[in-house]
Amino acid sequence: MITQDLHQSSWKHTTEQTQKMKTFHSDRLDDEGNPLYPYENAPIDTPFNVRIRKECRIYEIKNDNNMIYEHVQLQVDYDKSTSRTGIPEAHRYVRMKDFRPEIYMDKVLARNAKEKVTRFVENFGKFVDKGVGLYIYSPSSGAGKTLLASILANALIRQYNESPKFIKATTFFEEYKRAMRQSSKENPIVDDKLRVLTNAKVLIIDDLGTEKVTDYISTLMYEVISKRTDMRKVTIITSKKKMEDLKYDASTINQISSSVRLIELPNENVGLKVSNEANKDLDLLLEGVE
Repeated sequence: MITQDLHQSSWKHTTEQTQKMKTFHSDRLDDEGNPLYPYENAPIDTPFNVRIRKECRIYEIKNDNNMIYEHVQLQVDYDKSTSRTGIPEAHRYVRMKDFRPEIYMDKVLARNAKEKVTRFVENFGKFVDKGVGLYIYSPSSGAGKTLLASILANALIRQYNESPKFIKATTFFEEYKRAMRQSSKENPIVDDKLRVLTNAKVLIIDDLGTEKVTDYISTLMYEVISKRTDMRKVTIITSKKKMEDLKYDASTINQISSSVRLIELPNENVGLKVSNEANKDLDLLLEGVE
């Protein structure tokens, strides 16, 4: 029996439909803690999350005639939301199940990281109340930092209808420097983009520590993080550097440290392992094996 998780949204259910939800969902939960529903028992007008069919991602919804059909507008809306976030294309549809602790040597640390991100999503409102985000750290490339941050971003889109902004640290600082060189009148598009990034309810800065740090960059980072925390905005940072090893001044490091909670990933490059698994079929083709 095909199952799908219930998309958390603003759709309203009648008392009868709510009762159906309680009666017919299985005891199994998806990777985000939501009950799984057989198609025939799903409440009417319940939108389902993205489902892959023949390499195409679609949305489905149940109508009054108890039929499941593709809901094009939901797909369009979701794709627009994710494209605006800046989430890397390769991670546009990743979910918690795509992070696999079993492929790590240190499975305990990897599983702990996954559980922490899951709890962060579940308790997102409490983190917003304090303006506190996450610092996802591993000294290794390919450890899954960007993947985990993308999974988190996608979960916030699906479950809370948020619009997180995702940007590489080097790009983030380049945008600011470009804006400083040009007045708002000369290039309002750049200025508006920076305003959107700075004021985003959730800002994900990927690979912090790769940028060339100057006094200006250090001061800018302090001001951005401080302002966002004061405004109760959540900042998610991924980095190959421990916070204390970032080449910022002490006040900036202290500001970052007080605005995030640490999630550590194993010091392992599993990216190559995942890539090799995904491309086994291509290797066979090159070897002439059908």
